[in-house]
Amino acid sequence: MKKITVVLIFLTISNFLNAQRTSEIGVFFGQSFYLGDLNKEQLFYKPAFSIGAFHRYILNPRYAIKSALTYGSIKGDNSALLNNGQSDIDNISYNTRLVDLTVQFEVNFRQFQFSFRKPSFTPYISGGLGVGFYDKEVTYHNDTILNPGVKVGTESVFSYNLIIPFGIGVKANFSERLSGSLLWEFRKTFMDDLDGTENIQDIEKSSLLHNKDWYYFVGITLAYKINYKNTLCPAYEK
Repeated sequence: MKKITVVLIFLTISNFLNAQRTSEIGVFFGQSFYLGDLNKEQLFYKPAFSIGAFHRYILNPRYAIKSALTYGSIKGDNSALLNNGQSDIDNISYNTRLVDLTVQFEVNFRQFQFSFRKPSFTPYISGGLGVGFYDKEVTYHNDTILNPGVKVGTESVFSYNLIIPFGIGVKANFSERLSGSLLWEFRKTFMDDLDGTENIQDIEKSSLLHNKDWYYFVGITLAYKINYKNTLCPAYEK
């Protein structure tokens, strides 16, 4: 895991060092939410504010490599699993703050050129590798009178994990230097306790797809082209 983290940091630094060619720096604003044992299918479940920064190294009008650092959080409780006010698992609420470092390869479906005279846009997809760092707080609301010896209070745990990021979006350029996008990015994790619950055995309450937790970022980006050189084709500008 440490080797993977070092490799991602190296790729991110290399991405910045190669910025003498066409590249962008930008910011992300949006929301984060999750799917897992305590929320099997509800999209945008208790969304939280998220923010990030990124560098995009533009290989050509079709392909780019994006390094990103993103902050967000996921939160919720086990109310979705209550049956007549009762739950077979601990009565909990959770709040997990997360930061992830990702490197993704982007593929544009159309030629994406920067130009003031002829703005362009394109749908795109992305995928890569990353590391997530998680600061999790789980609060147990159990009734110790009816169930002596059960957990109560708040526990805090820090962890990190390999993630597979991928996403879809639409980019648009506003000028020769400024661009923006709408995006929806997915994070596949290899852990099952971001929500304070792990491996629910009851098949009616568990989810094979979301047994390992997923989280998501949805939002907008604004990017500025740096080290801009006259890379545009004159014919394209006419």
